Amino acid sequence: MLTNEMRSDQILQCFKSAWLYAFLHDGLKFPLNYQRLRSASLINNNDVQWTLGAILYRTRFFPLKTINQMKNTLSNHRSYTNTVKISFLICLTSIILLVIFSAKYIQSFIIRRKCFQSSSNTFNYRYKLLTSSTVDE
Repeated sequence: MLTNEMRSDQILQCFKSAWLYAFLHDGLKFPLNYQRLRSASLINNNDVQWTLGAILYRTRFFPLKTINQMKNTLSNHRSYTNTVKISFLICLTSIILLVIFSAKYIQSFIIRRKCFQSSSNTFNYRYKLLTSSTVDE
């Protein structure tokens, strides 16, 4: 007769074996007829545990350190890249605006100068006409 505790252990062992089977064959793509896979508790006189808990416990800090280092490296690179891009865009925009306003200023200066010269020429022409007509009489 199985006690409640023995029954839960049996269910847990069934789950572990099903999980390990799925992990090896579906996850790691081991062939179903692979014969060289053996369980071991000692390798070269070192204690080895192949349970999920032992693997997670032994490697619990490694991925986080690596992930955090990668995040810091990427965020520093991104912020530097973003700063360079923003600075470039600001400079480019400033140069374009400077060219536009300079062109408008130069154009208005040329138009004013032409107007001044043309009115001056008209005035000089009229003045010459007036002075020449008085001299002729």
